[in-house]
Amino acid sequence: MIYQQPNIEEVILLFKGANSPNRELDGRLWCVVEGTNFDLFRAVVPCEQWQSPFYSYSVDLALSSLPPEWRPLSLEWRSGLVHTRLLRGSETVEHIVNGLSLNPAISVCIASLYAWKFERAGQQP
Repeated sequence: MIYQQPNIEEVILLFKGANSPNRELDGRLWCVVEGTNFDLFRAVVPCEQWQSPFYSYSVDLALSSLPPEWRPLSLEWRSGLVHTRLLRGSETVEHIVNGLSLNPAISVCIASLYAWKFERAGQQP
């Protein structure tokens, strides 16, 4: 089933509700990054041209979802608090998540989605 390009706010909410890696969310983030419509089958089923990266499984892969010119400033994970800070020039986007079993890659994905939201809206963080 093909859906329209994901709404970034909706994808942010889905990631905020995730406690563990999730292939459907990876596919939705991939569609935000690629600026394409979301097709669950093509986003998560291995095939030559469509499979999304495992963003929510790996901090390194999550960092690859950042918009151009954005870079990580810091990633702290201690006592259940994950804090990701991204930087573009002198502008920063911060995302703080509290919880006991949170995945640092998911925190990076959420921060990346906020950065994409600012990029698409032409806004400053």
